[in-house]
Parts: sequence; C-alpha cells; structure tokens
Amino acid sequence: MPRLIDADAFFNDFPELRDYEYASQEYEVDAEPVRHGHWETVFMSEATGYDPTLANYIDPVFCHRCSVCKEDARLDEYGEEILSKYCLNCGAKMDEHIDTPTDPVAK
Repeated sequence: MPRLIDADAFFNDFPELRDYEYASQEYEVDAEPVRHGHWETVFMSEATGYDPTLANYIDPVFCHRCSVCKEDARLDEYGEEILSKYCLNCGAKMDEHIDTPTDPVAK
C-alpha cells in the first residue's frame, strides 16, 4: 500500500522526532484513484421502450444515472432525485463535462 508521506525525508528534516514511537510507525492508506463521471439523463422512451412520437409529445426525463456505475440516482424522502457532486453508489466525482444538447428532439 502507498504511504501518505515519505517518512525517510520527513525524519531527515526533523531528526528529533525519530525517537517518538508514533512518528516511527509506517502509516499506509488503502486508497483508490478518483473516478470522474457525470449524471446521464434517462428519458422515458429509454426506460419503457415507448415511442413518444406516437402520442406527439416530448420525451420526458425518467431519471438520471451515474456514467461510471450505471446505477440510478438515489431518491430523498420526498421521492426527488439526489444529484450530488459525488455518486452515492460508487463514489465517483461528478465533475466530468460532456457536450450534449439540452433538448433530446433538437439535433
């Protein structure tokens, strides 16, 4: 596992701390690289397979899902989606920018 700091360089700079027991322990961290993603919009036609052009209406948004783990956004106690800065399912940071049209019909 990777160490948080270079302890050898630290003790070269602060040799007086080498005698302390807590300072001589090797602290390691079990970390993963940060994953970056975005919230993907899922339209009603994708979720249900219904063709909105048959009823002459615009395809409404059904839900949002994480682009990394493909899990739907979680809901709060009122049934509203929680589109946070991090995916609550996989921990991906939602800072990835993509160029998509705002209206799914206009292309």
